[in-house]
Amino acid sequence: MGKYDEAAKGIKFAYGALSEVLPLKELIAKWVLNQTKISRSDLASQLKANPSVLKATNETLDMKGYSDTIPVYRYVKYDPEKGIDSEKIISTTLDPNKVADNVKFFSQNSMEGSKVPFGYKQVLVRYDVPRENIIAHIPSLERPDSGLNKKIINDGFVDDIKGYDKITDPARIANQLIDSQDEVIANVSGIKPEVLSLTTTNKNILYGNVKAPDDFSSSYIAGDWMDNPSAYSPEAENLARQGVIDKVKSFMGGGALSKIKGRPE
Repeated sequence: MGKYDEAAKGIKFAYGALSEVLPLKELIAKWVLNQTKISRSDLASQLKANPSVLKATNETLDMKGYSDTIPVYRYVKYDPEKGIDSEKIISTTLDPNKVADNVKFFSQNSMEGSKVPFGYKQVLVRYDVPRENIIAHIPSLERPDSGLNKKIINDGFVDDIKGYDKITDPARIANQLIDSQDEVIANVSGIKPEVLSLTTTNKNILYGNVKAPDDFSSSYIAGDWMDNPSAYSPEAENLARQGVIDKVKSFMGGGALSKIKGRPE
């Protein structure tokens, strides 16, 4: 039994059927396919117990030009009467260019746990995380292969995923999700996030449907002209519309990301 096995021995999983340490690529495949069956804390415990995980993660962060602070993004839905919960171990997206597709995936997915309850608000949060709080960059780790398919299916980790028919090759789907989600597992205890409300307008900007003032619907009004109608002009409204666009762009490219070469423009 190696040091990794000793360190992770005794970890209990959320679904209760397993108490043994999973091989890394099996753990990753099961996690990305069905996050309702492994708790984040159990996932993090196994990842932290394997030294190769942090090594591979830091090599990727170095290659991408990150320094001591890593900006990561997370889609959140919450009850407005209760507010956004304080979070600890979380799943996030590293690449800001993949955030829009992930928002679509998690807000429209039919999997249990992904549905948005009536009356809930949807927001995008950005955590600027100290590097020592980054647990793993999932795409940097050992990849699932087809040899895992039978076990993944037999262990009940294949739920219906919107956009896919019956899944017979879960390892392939897992690798697609790994690439598209660019997932980072991080500990954000005590870190206050920046928050962007996912209004229809902000989503359209995030999705690339609105890139300039003229791209807004003709009925859209960005400026607050009711209190000061004499200040209205087409030019002033265009400036107000550009301000709405700039706010979203600043959120996506702000924080530590603003120092990274190739950041979103």
